[in-house]
Amino acid sequence: MVNYIVCGHGNFATGLESSVKLLAGEAPAVKYVDFTQDLSQDTLCDKFEEVYNSFTDASSVVILTDIVGGTPFKTAVTFSLSHENVYVISGTNLPLMLQVAISNLDDENIKDQLNEMISSSKEAMFMFDKDSF
Repeated sequence: MVNYIVCGHGNFATGLESSVKLLAGEAPAVKYVDFTQDLSQDTLCDKFEEVYNSFTDASSVVILTDIVGGTPFKTAVTFSLSHENVYVISGTNLPLMLQVAISNLDDENIKDQLNEMISSSKEAMFMFDKDSF
């Protein structure tokens, strides 16, 4: 089973959790970790370890972060280097999270499946052009 950790600056993770619950219901395979001002990179890594260890049926874990280069991303990358079958995605948005909530990914071809989800979430971005309306 694939499990997920969502992490970002401030209350990014729990904000997404609220939206996902509203739109798709509970997503039991997803855990949310906020990176608030009072946390250090080491403390965040400890939180990742704690959540990772709480997944009893996880064969793969995907850590979804907000921005490339930020502390949550860098910590997730470092964490993934010392844990097998941990993948890191950056640029997480609500369309991606909705896919995560309703998906049932398997470990076969997980990278391909994750790349499809990323492509789909990018396509969900749209600018309304009132001049074309």
